[in-house]
Amino acid sequence: MKGKNSVRDIAIIAIGIVLFFILGRFSAIGIAGSNDTLNLNIGILAMIGAFFGPIAGVIAGFVGQLAVELSWFGFAIGRFAWSSIIGMAVFGFLIGFFSKGLYLKAKRRGGKKILLFQIMQVITNFAVWFIIVPLCNALFFRQGLKSEFADGFVAWIANVIIVAIISSIWLWIYFKPKKEKKKTSNV
Repeated sequence: MKGKNSVRDIAIIAIGIVLFFILGRFSAIGIAGSNDTLNLNIGILAMIGAFFGPIAGVIAGFVGQLAVELSWFGFAIGRFAWSSIIGMAVFGFLIGFFSKGLYLKAKRRGGKKILLFQIMQVITNFAVWFIIVPLCNALFFRQGLKSEFADGFVAWIANVIIVAIISSIWLWIYFKPKKEKKKTSNV
């Protein structure tokens, strides 16, 4: 975030955090047999991290999920799902870090970049939702690892699907070539 674009990037990140919060707060759908919810906000976080880098991903993930937790529980900090806050921050960082090598802002070879992004997001989601978050839950809440890994597996699959759908649509629109308008002369 250097030079002229820094103000624009900060504004876009702030808008992304607000959108992350709104989707996290109002699009939550409970998953049967699990303590998790389906949220569309992780797809937005993936795009923020992918286009604006790891720092933007960490900030958007941490601040956005913290705002969601505050809206649910107020200032009852002991009720926060700190593992989800940490998970969203780590997810935003990892997506931003690994997306740097894809050069998404260069609008070439969109299909290949979308495929590589999808492979990367599956691996990142696995690391966050099947390893980091269950271990944090077991540490913070003294939950059994077996049930946490079962919830983590469900969260991993759900988040992979959500990110795949949202990011594919977003990236397809981004890489779609623009049609040039033909100039007609009135001679």
